[in-house]
Amino acid sequence: SCVLEMLLATDALIIAFEPHPMNLYNLKKTILNLDKYFEIDHENNKNSNNKKNHRKNEKGKQMKYQYRDRIALFPIGLGN
Repeated sequence: SCVLEMLLATDALIIAFEPHPMNLYNLKKTILNLDKYFEIDHENNKNSNNKKNHRKNEKGKQMKYQYRDRIALFPIGLGN
């Protein structure tokens, strides 16, 4: 879905609306199965300048808050 595309491809905070129960179930299940953090490869990641979402793991490698912390999912539809 476009929600996952934006979640995986950007650092954006996402507000998503999904009214259909089966789509909502599948989206929630997918998001909950994603890692909370991912390791940053500064050589290949040109968009890693946003330090506020970074932390260090136990080995001192820089990690970035991701996925579940950046999405708000609402089980409603928009429009008429």
